[in-house]
Amino acid sequence: GAGVEAIAIVGVAIEIGIEPTVRHAGDLGFIPVVITDACAAGNAEAGARAIDTLRFLGDALLTDVAGFRDALAGGN
Repeated sequence: GAGVEAIAIVGVAIEIGIEPTVRHAGDLGFIPVVITDACAAGNAEAGARAIDTLRFLGDALLTDVAGFRDALAGGN
C-alpha cells in the first residue's frame, strides 16, 4: 500500500487490541513495530505476557521510544 512497509503501533490494551492488530498487520504484509513503552495494558500481567508472546513468535519488531526515534533519525 502506497509504499508503506512498516507501521508503528502504540496505544492502550496491548493484551486486547494491540496484539491482534500486530498479527493482522503482519498478515497484510506490513512490518509491525511495537513501541513498548508507548503501550499500556488493562492488566499488567496480561500486558507483559502479550509482549513476551510477540517477542517469542517474532510477529513484530519491538523497541522503545528512544530506539524508534533513533531509527527514524538514521541511527543504529
